[in-house]
Amino acid sequence: MEFVARPCTRGSHSVLKHAEHTLIGIRPWNSHYRPRTVEGLVEWACGKFAAADVSIPVDEAVHILTTTGVPRREAVRRAERTIGKLRTPALRALHRTGGPNPKRRFHTCTQLADCPDYQPLLELAQHAYMTAEAVRHACRLTVRGVMLAAVGIEPTENQVAQAVGYVITELPLVLDAPSILEVQSSLFVFHCEMGFLEPLLAGKVARLHPDSGQGYAVIQPGERDSAVGHLLWQQDGDPRYDPPTNQGTSCRRVLAECRKNRQVRRQALNPRKHSFDLPNLRRRLRTQAFQ
Repeated sequence: MEFVARPCTRGSHSVLKHAEHTLIGIRPWNSHYRPRTVEGLVEWACGKFAAADVSIPVDEAVHILTTTGVPRREAVRRAERTIGKLRTPALRALHRTGGPNPKRRFHTCTQLADCPDYQPLLELAQHAYMTAEAVRHACRLTVRGVMLAAVGIEPTENQVAQAVGYVITELPLVLDAPSILEVQSSLFVFHCEMGFLEPLLAGKVARLHPDSGQGYAVIQPGERDSAVGHLLWQQDGDPRYDPPTNQGTSCRRVLAECRKNRQVRRQALNPRKHSFDLPNLRRRLRTQAFQ
């Protein structure tokens, strides 16, 4: 499988270009992370970056279930079953790519708690949650979505407050993987933009912000015949759209999906000004920079 990376910040372009290290965030109860996709993503990352690690919540996932009323024994069983379906293909890909110590490249926040750089960042994250409304709102919104996906029932405000550690314990690794994993730079990749990071990326918390060597990117499948095509990274790092070659794809569908995924500037292609002839549309998209 092939994937493409869309950097989320200006500094992330440089981190992606250097391709020293990537950290893949995998989440249980998320339809984006199927075993085949996880295995392909890890293998792709190992081929593109000098080193790749994987993170997944384990104890935090159990806590999500127990907070919603699932008995602990049942919660452990359900979490282990779900996570095992993702851990196995990830480890298989790490073994196949031949990197050193595959199991040591698979991380949980519990395992990282003893890292000397992790605990101070965790304390800052906990303080930011308690004192910054923007951080608190973003974290609770993220946790609410996870809980809903895990049990299929809208959680109460009290349940969300009890389970918010699911996000907070991950913040140190997401904000400063270079220090914790002892690399110069690291690109954290996820399947969508991470809402709980927005206040931190925007500089709304003075003492809690990403390390200078920390980058972020949204990862998407890169099949050429998908409705939205894929990104081509030029030598200068400027992303361009490579439109689909499937003749059955309609122009309106291409435009709709481009805009939905925010892959083309909103005003870039106005149906009233530009022809919907498919070859003409493809020519325009090939030279249209993404947002």
